[in-house]
Amino acid sequence: EIGLGDDGRADERARMLTGESAELVTLFPELATCRDLAFLLKLLMTPTADGLPQRKRWRISDARLVWAHSAKGSGLTVRGFGREIDPGFVEARADRPAGISSW
Repeated sequence: EIGLGDDGRADERARMLTGESAELVTLFPELATCRDLAFLLKLLMTPTADGLPQRKRWRISDARLVWAHSAKGSGLTVRGFGREIDPGFVEARADRPAGISSW
């Protein structure tokens, strides 16, 4: 268990996960890499091409994901490939089990 020193505030934990508060990703840079990799793999498993970035020649820097947290509104936002990427493109289905196997 990691003591985050956030006094249990969910918004501060979200800011640490997004990297807006650099304490966590500075100490554990692999956390940001795993977060981005899991998101990109989920993006590739979208059932239609609607959720994917348009087909074109992208630079490596275009694939960098920028995460942000908003206490109001939708919560987490992810930007990459020149636009905001909707993290809800793979919807939860009742006929699939919950957890990581549901991805």
